[in-house]
Amino acid sequence: MFRKPLPTTGTHRLGGQEEKRLRKALAARFALDAEAAEALVPKKSTLELVKCQAPSRMHVYVSDGQPIAYDPTGRGDHAPTVFALWRVPTLLGEPVVVRHPDVAAIVIARGADLMLPGVLRIPTRTPPHERGALFAVALRGNPAPFAIGAAEMSAGDVERSGDGRGKFLSLVNVHGDAMWALAAAHPAAPPLAPNEGFTETGVVSISKGDHRGRDATDRGDEDVESDEDEASGADPEEDSEEEDSEEEGSAAGAAAGAAAGSAASSSASASALSPSEMDALIDASILQALKSGSVAPSSLPMLSSAFWSLHVAPSRPAGSPRPEVRRSTHKKMATLIKAKAALGWIRAKEDPRTREMRITGVDASHAAVVAHARHATAREAEAEAEAEAKKKSAGDEYRVGAGAVAAARKTNDSKPPPLRIAEFLRPPATAREVFASFEDDERSRSAFPFGDDGYDRAKASAVLDAYAERNGLLSGAGDAATVTLDPTLADAVYKGAIKKGQICPTRVSRSALARLWLDRWHPRFVVSRDGVSRTRERRGALPPIRIKSERRGGNRRVTRVWGFETYLIDAEELRETLGRALATACSVAEAAEGGGAKKGGGGGSGGEAPREVVCGGNGVEKAAGVLANHYGVPKALIEASDALKGKGKNK
Repeated sequence: MFRKPLPTTGTHRLGGQEEKRLRKALAARFALDAEAAEALVPKKSTLELVKCQAPSRMHVYVSDGQPIAYDPTGRGDHAPTVFALWRVPTLLGEPVVVRHPDVAAIVIARGADLMLPGVLRIPTRTPPHERGALFAVALRGNPAPFAIGAAEMSAGDVERSGDGRGKFLSLVNVHGDAMWALAAAHPAAPPLAPNEGFTETGVVSISKGDHRGRDATDRGDEDVESDEDEASGADPEEDSEEEDSEEEGSAAGAAAGAAAGSAASSSASASALSPSEMDALIDASILQALKSGSVAPSSLPMLSSAFWSLHVAPSRPAGSPRPEVRRSTHKKMATLIKAKAALGWIRAKEDPRTREMRITGVDASHAAVVAHARHATAREAEAEAEAEAKKKSAGDEYRVGAGAVAAARKTNDSKPPPLRIAEFLRPPATAREVFASFEDDERSRSAFPFGDDGYDRAKASAVLDAYAERNGLLSGAGDAATVTLDPTLADAVYKGAIKKGQICPTRVSRSALARLWLDRWHPRFVVSRDGVSRTRERRGALPPIRIKSERRGGNRRVTRVWGFETYLIDAEELRETLGRALATACSVAEAAEGGGAKKGGGGGSGGEAPREVVCGGNGVEKAAGVLANHYGVPKALIEASDALKGKGKNK
């Protein structure tokens, strides 16, 4: 529900009586005792009501900077947030527990819903839960919930799911979504994580215990290992094709081969690596973790999933892709751990109950570990980048978007850092069969992965050319070239775009087909300035900055500017810059009704309401010049409208 930014129109402080009413309403709705209700809405706390932009009627209740509840209809249908669960863990009862940190990472970073194979334990409720019931979601080994979801399957549906598959929860609030951004932008600077296991992209275990408990769905333990592999990206269809990889060569040779393979693949994507290259990357990461002493004896025994997430993956060479077991020759985590234990790098055994491998010891004196040449790790690179970002933002981690760029600038007189706008494309679902035709060609398959959102227009056009040439559909050369549409290509270009009964053409010019082809792809724009970036995930072009002159209070002329925050321009900084350039008084206000908020002018950063700068006089042309020349905004993205037709110009 809160994956997209949350446009708001205003915030106002609630008084003591309203605080009591909210506490009473939440206590009645979730059957809370007086102590829990007060923990959720503390007495004399700073309680605020945030209203969302129309047509939404949602109200969000913010306590000491943390959004603890929301009312989607504005009529008292209160629902809790993840922040509320951190205050009162029993608010929604016992949580659903997921099996693996990678499940949490997929949910948080990719916006996926929770599928049944990733679930370790579903709590029993009396009476049994029905569809639509709310559940908290937590990770095994970390008691703090990281998501809230509505059940897509009843208790009976779960029992009838013999193969243990299907969507179990449709997630409505997840750590890191727009609610988190609302807290991050709040001046009170509230805590953004309940413990050290929470990061912006995932959640990891913070204890050595199993935390399994009883599997209330009686799914048994036989599928733990397969679900662990699925959480790390393994294809469940390959479970029957497990291969035992045998390590060969001396310890020194293995270490040297791992280091060489990692260096060769430092800038490649994981999908582009061959199984042997992935083996080398994994070996280098494991050896680095063992040599650096990352695995402390006091932390053992340790689940293989925790060993991988907390030690192996962060120890990969800086700049290299995240290692994936399913792309190696081992295919499965258990096979990998057994292979390294056979080499003597680690000691491991299978948990008799969960069937997941446990690391029981490490051998830092092993010849392969000693011979391993230390490399800069991804963990170190991330720490350096984070330190540099904090330095640039003057240590204020809650200042985001346009405000972060303004804080990084030394003086208001200096020209801001250059604006960079990059467009990336994601293949449409209608093109799936086009990409599937490359499956038998390893080079094309690795060059054109389906689902990747990093295509530019040239690479997207190359997919079309490769398909046409591969299937002999291209005839002629240059501007006169034409393409014959086979059923697969016709579906990719015209499916859903033409009305029922319309005849699909059989031959199209190459240039016209390229335009039709690119129009089906989903664009994603990344706007960056001085290391701070903002991504627009919605379809369509970037919204322009709008400048409009109008008359107010009789004969008073003003110029309004809004939509600038999309391009990482701070409102206060723009007010000062326009004030100097136009030699007039300027002020910052919330975007007027029917202005930036409704016309797609771009919202504020981190959940703030969109703002506008209002300048005295008619300075439309000058304001457009400041945005283009001083801030580097392309003229095509500046929409100027002089309603006064040049009258009252600000000279």
